[in-house]
Amino acid sequence: MTRASESARGAVDPLARLLRDQGAEAVAMPCVRFEWPEDTAALDAKLRALSDDPADALVLSSPQAVARFVSRMESIQKNPESVLQRMPIAVAGAGTARSLKQFEYLRVIKPKVTGAAGLAEALKVALGPLLRGARIALPRAQGGSPEAEALLTSWGAEVDAFVLYRTETERPDAQGVQSGLHALRAGQIDAITFGSGSAVTGFCDLAGGEAKALAEKPKVACMGEKCASVARDRGLRVDAIADGDFEALVDALARC
Repeated sequence: MTRASESARGAVDPLARLLRDQGAEAVAMPCVRFEWPEDTAALDAKLRALSDDPADALVLSSPQAVARFVSRMESIQKNPESVLQRMPIAVAGAGTARSLKQFEYLRVIKPKVTGAAGLAEALKVALGPLLRGARIALPRAQGGSPEAEALLTSWGAEVDAFVLYRTETERPDAQGVQSGLHALRAGQIDAITFGSGSAVTGFCDLAGGEAKALAEKPKVACMGEKCASVARDRGLRVDAIADGDFEALVDALARC
């Protein structure tokens, strides 16, 4: 598992649990970490404005986006639950929806189709004619895909996209990195899961010139076509592509 250790915190990591349910041993090798944007003052100003004057809809595209949104709202002495209750929230993936279950009385919009286009389409259907001129708040990772923003803007929405967090390659001395590389070198890993293009990039940066060779023996499973495209661009073979959440990723891996 190459996802950030911050994503895997808690009593039961959902990806690890799903892998164990299939009889596999989950080995964590975090390849990315999450950081606040360099300009936190700008982020705080955006969140204060959103608290004082809620948008017509909010887009949260990952569990990490939910966690960061909630954490930062609390840090500026705002009640995240009351803010979230005042806007419909479009989420990407079942994991993102689950991360909002800690709050009550939310209007959550769940796309029927995965990806940015499905997310935008779900908002279009939910808001109907009110989409034109609607103010849509879209906090996201630095360098995140602009596809949903572009679609919503083309349909007449006023999209305020701002940086909520940034993704960086994990430090080589972080827990799990060197032991993961050692296990790969020893041929002890049968599969590698990538949940994002940034995880692929992090893996290749950490493995350096060994990346392609270390990923040659294990099966490689990617979450989505974009993630797979990044893997291929970095010279990795892709054996399985999941269109959905962790369940789909594990199912795709089991089939390959």
